[in-house]
Formats: sequence, C-alpha cells, structure tokens
Amino acid sequence: NLIKEFNPQIEDLHWVAAGQELLLPPLTRETLLRKQPDGSYRLIVASFPSLTGADDYARRLGNKGYQVMITQQWVSHDLLLHRVEIDRLKNVEEANQTWEAGLKNEWFAFVGNPRRGDQLSRTNITP
Repeated sequence: NLIKEFNPQIEDLHWVAAGQELLLPPLTRETLLRKQPDGSYRLIVASFPSLTGADDYARRLGNKGYQVMITQQWVSHDLLLHRVEIDRLKNVEEANQTWEAGLKNEWFAFVGNPRRGDQLSRTNITP
C-alpha cells in the first residue's frame, strides 16, 4: 500500500496506464518510520491482503512487547490491504532501536540491512 500512498493520483492499482509515471518508494527508515503529531513515532512493518495474516503478524510483534496497530487501505476497487505498524515509539532513539531490531529480525520486505540505493529485493514474505 506504499505504492498507493506515494501515487495518490492512481485510483486503482489494477489499472495503471502504459507510460503513466509510477513512484516506487524504497523501503528505508525515511519511508517506513513516521513521526506523529504528539512527537512519538510509528514504524510500518508489513502489509497483508488478509486481515488474518495481519492479525497473526501483529500478535507475534505484540508478544515481543510492542504496541501494534493495523490500518486498512483500499488500493483498488477489490483489494483492501491491512498494514501492520508498531505504534507509540516514544522518541527517535526508541524508533531507531526498533528499526534496528526490525532489520536484525527481518520484519521488512527486504533481506538484511539495505544498502544505499537498494530498492525492493524480496517481495513475497512469510511471517
């Protein structure tokens, strides 16, 4: 659902016109870590086509002590994605520690620590 977020002009990801510009955001700290209005941070961890998959993944992260939330976004007329996010990270230090834990434990849709310039390197993740 990051593709939809970064391309709000596209109403349905099933229907992208030939030659239409499409921004593919890299999965980096700058893309996935979001500062909230209260100064806390939220970290996007994964998106799932099924609520069951998102719930299972969120439960596993919750068992590790994280506050987890699931948000939903329609990306086409018939596809609702369920985004798993770690919420209530108190400050940038806690956010960075959680980011590093995510890299170490491969919570994200890439393998290991991404190098500068790397884009998506693995897209079919099983929790």
